[in-house]
Amino acid sequence: MEIKEESQVFKVVAVVRPARLADIEKNLLSSGLDGMTIVAAKGLGEEKQFTLRLFVGTFLSELERTKIEIITTADKVDKVVDILVKQGKTDSGRPGDGIVYVLPVEKVLRIRTGKEGL
Repeated sequence: MEIKEESQVFKVVAVVRPARLADIEKNLLSSGLDGMTIVAAKGLGEEKQFTLRLFVGTFLSELERTKIEIITTADKVDKVVDILVKQGKTDSGRPGDGIVYVLPVEKVLRIRTGKEGL
């Protein structure tokens, strides 16, 4: 990942198995991360849980997932991604372990104070 300035801000998003959340959260917080947003989610991807065949058509059942969103500075992005990947992976690494992606953030404002930045 090419990052130019340490003051740049990024949004790191991970979609993981709910069973991996406790380890991910513990490791992120012990690394000095200030906070994160955690949301229950459903989705389909590489791993498909099962297919229901009804009288008309076929329906895929979504899988339970946890979505983690983290806003952080450039100097912490690689560490955050490393923790998400290592702690999100099952022992043997299976399809459906999840995905991590990083997006640039143009502006961050604190709602209470109106202060810009982290």
